Amino acid sequence: MGKAGSCAVRCQKIAAAIVCSMLAACSTPAPSSSGRQLSTYDVSTEYATEYSPDGFTLLVFHRYPDFTIRHTTAVSACTTAARSVAKSLADRWGRKVAPIEESRVTVQTSRNWLGKIAACSAKVPVTWAH
Repeated sequence: MGKAGSCAVRCQKIAAAIVCSMLAACSTPAPSSSGRQLSTYDVSTEYATEYSPDGFTLLVFHRYPDFTIRHTTAVSACTTAARSVAKSLADRWGRKVAPIEESRVTVQTSRNWLGKIAACSAKVPVTWAH
C-alpha cells in the first residue's frame, strides 16, 4: 500500500470520527431518574413513579419530535405530558387526582448542539383527590 492508500484510510477514519461525534451531539441526555426503571407512556414520553400514602411523585422524561427554542413552550409541553401520564395512571388504578399545583412542578430542559430544546424532565407531586 502506498501513500495514497494510507491517506485514504486515514481520511476514512477521520470522517467516521466526525460522523460519530455529530451523532453523539444529537442524542439527548439520560433523565435525572436514570437510576429508576422507566416505563413507556408513548413514543416521546417515559415515566417513573415514587409512591407515597397520599399519592405519588411522577418523574417524566419527554423528547420533542419537533425541536423548540422557547423555554416556556418546552415547559408547557412537558407539564402537559406529565398531566396526561398522571391521569392515565390514576384511571388505571381507579382513583382520581387532585389538581396539580404549577408551583410544585419542577421542569428541566436540555438543548441539542444547535441550541434548540430537545428534551425535558419533570418532577410532579401528585396527590389523590378526596
